[in-house]
Amino acid sequence: MQRFIVAVSNPPRQMTTIPTNNKDQKAVGSVHTLEESFELRQGDTGWGYACASLLPLVHLYYAWTRRTITPLVADVAGSFVTALFISIAVTVANPDVSPKARQNLANLSIFSSPVWVKLGINSARKQGAKKLQELN
Repeated sequence: MQRFIVAVSNPPRQMTTIPTNNKDQKAVGSVHTLEESFELRQGDTGWGYACASLLPLVHLYYAWTRRTITPLVADVAGSFVTALFISIAVTVANPDVSPKARQNLANLSIFSSPVWVKLGINSARKQGAKKLQELN
């Protein structure tokens, strides 16, 4: 017995265009308009999101709702520099440090993460304020 495979193609969908000149119109799949996300950034003055960044997926939520990756980039770069600096300082100061103690010192970069995120949030907030002034 022979089997036949029938390929069924779907009819092509019509492409729809979304006007980009209207600042109040939401883009497809976005949570807030660009102006709303700039306004949300202005309310981020405390340490709430900075400390919450230690939890998984908070960076992604913040980036999605505020439309900025500045805190995420600041966290990754700052934590890397902190871990690198600590590793070099420990190696130069005392090369005979045990691997366990070295790991404990490297974990300090995790606890410096909220500081780097806060710096990134402040930078994104200032940029958002500048963009809001341009829009208004």
